[in-house]
Amino acid sequence: MAPFFFLFFGMCLGDGGYGLLLAFIFFGAIKKYGMVGESRKFFAILGLGGIAAILVGVVTGSWIGDMIDLFPFFHFLAPIKNAPAFLDPLSDPITFLIISLALGVVQILFGLSASMIHNLKKGDKMAAFADQGGWIVLLVGLLLCGGGASGIIGSGPMMLGKFLSWTGVIVLVTTQGRHKPTLIGKAISGVLSLYNVTSYLGDVLSYSRLLALGLASSAVAMIINMLADLLGAIPYVGWLFGALIFLGGHLFNVAIGVLGAFVHSLRLQYVEFFSKFYVSGGRGFDPLRHKTRHVTICEGAE
Repeated sequence: MAPFFFLFFGMCLGDGGYGLLLAFIFFGAIKKYGMVGESRKFFAILGLGGIAAILVGVVTGSWIGDMIDLFPFFHFLAPIKNAPAFLDPLSDPITFLIISLALGVVQILFGLSASMIHNLKKGDKMAAFADQGGWIVLLVGLLLCGGGASGIIGSGPMMLGKFLSWTGVIVLVTTQGRHKPTLIGKAISGVLSLYNVTSYLGDVLSYSRLLALGLASSAVAMIINMLADLLGAIPYVGWLFGALIFLGGHLFNVAIGVLGAFVHSLRLQYVEFFSKFYVSGGRGFDPLRHKTRHVTICEGAE
């Protein structure tokens, strides 16, 4: 499950230069101070998130924004930067959005599959094939129909998509009300269960935050570089103001970007992902407390 978090973290931060800085700081701190326990784990999470951001930076060509392209003394690095880059979220946000939503579909199906396997291990085959299996078949069928209708995957898979969609609908309608005592209640609950498809649609759309945060981080980095370049043109003292804007602005952007990447990646894990399979255990929280009894004294009562 962890690779999902690191991938989302890297996409939200979206810059290889920022990723290098994170990996250097947090892995360096672990090594220098010999961290152990929870502090080491937390720093390792942020360091691994930095490595994920480096990989995203390699793909998108973003290294502290457009620093390599903007400042002449970094131009010699441009061929190295451009060689592996094949996706620019700023000029082609739709492709990045499609990738984000596709990752959401993969993670949601992964979560449903995990829940299905859990029910099979418990011996509850009905829940595995009716609850999770029915939704997996329906969602895959709808994806094939949508992809065929839009021309993304061609019209060939549409027939398979329609078959899977209707199969999923039949399975869900006939099984989701199985706990109701009456036949009418079973039928109504089964039909109403199909409304949950809007919940899955909302979950998938929630992964668009990967595009939004990645674009925000890259755009702010480019603005900081532009301001530093403009101030650098001021005679005599421009280099000082430009350096201050460059260092201070990017440190601020890293801090805000890391906070947003961490929080939103966790949200995708705990809300959209864990809700598909997580089963709580243990015992209820019963804090230490003093139980008192209230006694009412009535005058004149025997």
